[in-house]
Amino acid sequence: MKVLYFTRNDSVHDRRFLSTMTLAGIEVFLLRLYSESGPLLGLPKTVKEVRWQDKPSMENRRIHDRVVELQRIIQETQPDLIHAGPLTDCAYLAARSGFQPLVNMSWGSDILAAGGWNFRNKKTVQRTLEHSTVLIGDCEAVKQRAIGLGFPADRIVIFPWGIDLKHFSPGSGGDLRKKWGYDKEFVILSLRSWEPIYGVEVVVKSFIAATRQNPALRLLLGGTGAQEEKIRKVVCESGVEDKIRFLGQIPQTELPEIYRGSDLYVSASHSDGSSVTLMEALACGKPVLVSDIPGNREWVTEGQNGWLFRDSNIHQLANLMGSIPKELTLLNKMAVNNRQLAVEKADWKKNSKSLIRAYDLALKLKGSA
Repeated sequence: MKVLYFTRNDSVHDRRFLSTMTLAGIEVFLLRLYSESGPLLGLPKTVKEVRWQDKPSMENRRIHDRVVELQRIIQETQPDLIHAGPLTDCAYLAARSGFQPLVNMSWGSDILAAGGWNFRNKKTVQRTLEHSTVLIGDCEAVKQRAIGLGFPADRIVIFPWGIDLKHFSPGSGGDLRKKWGYDKEFVILSLRSWEPIYGVEVVVKSFIAATRQNPALRLLLGGTGAQEEKIRKVVCESGVEDKIRFLGQIPQTELPEIYRGSDLYVSASHSDGSSVTLMEALACGKPVLVSDIPGNREWVTEGQNGWLFRDSNIHQLANLMGSIPKELTLLNKMAVNNRQLAVEKADWKKNSKSLIRAYDLALKLKGSA
C-alpha cells in the first residue's frame, strides 16, 4: 500500500503515525503544507518527503494554485490513498483535489473549537467532510460533531492518539523537586501552548488568586506561544513571581521527569479532543484538574481521577487549586487510578491498530463505489 501523508508541518503526533505506517509495511510519502522550515530529522528512513515547487500559502487567491500543485504531486506519487489533516487546511486541499479514497483526520480543535467555529470554518469543514471517504478522530466529541454535520457514523474511526506508556510512567521526581527547592511545596504543572484556545492565561490568573489561600503552591509553566508577552506581564505584576517557574519548550526526553516532579496537572483549554499532555499526565500517575469540556469529560470523572471546573471560571479554578492539596488520601488514590486508565485507554501501541483499520475501510469503500 502507498499512502500520501499530508500534514501541516511536524509534530510528535505526525512522527507516531509515520512510524506506525512504516512498521505496517506501508510505503509512505510525506507532504508538509509548511515545509520551508527545512528538512526533518528523525523520520523513519523509508519515508520519502515530497515538496511543493513554490512556497506554500493558504490565501484565498492561492488555494486554486495549491490544489493544482497537489494534483501534480498525486500524479507523481500515485498513492493508493491520501491521509490528510487538519480538516481546515490540508484535508480541505486534499478534498478539493478530487482524489479518492481520502482518509481525513480531525486534529480536534479544527472541528470542535468554539472560538474559531465561525461560518467560514464551518463551511470549510463541511466541504472537506463531503469529499472524505473516512474520517479519523481522537474522541467521541469529534464523532458527534461530524455526525451533526451530516457525515455517516459508519465511516468514522475514533481512537485516542495515545502515548508511549514505557516512556511516560510513574516515579518520584524527587531529584528535580530538590533542585527546584520544592521539597514541601505543592507543585502544579501546566504544559499547554500559550495560545488563546488553551487558556494558559486563565491558569496563571487562577494560580495567583489561589496563592492567597495557600502560599505553599508553586506553578510550573511549560511551553511558549503568541500570548507569551501578555502572560509574562501578568506574572511580573502579580507579586508572586517567585512562585512561578518558566520551563519553556521541554524536550520529549525530559517530559516524564517534569510530570513526576509535580503534584497536579492543570489545563484550562477551551477546546480539546483527547489531549496528549492529559494522557501523559495520567500515565505518570498525576491527578488532573481540567476544564469541563466534552473532550476532557471522556477522560476525567469528578472525584475519581481528577476535578473539572467551568470553562474560563477563574474563581472556581483558584478555589480548587487552593483546596486540592488538602485531599492527600484522594490524591494518592487518583494516582493509581490514572495510571490504570492510561494503560487501558491511552496505549499508542494498541490504539494505533485503528489507523490501519481506517485505511482498510477506505480502500474497501472505494472498491464498492
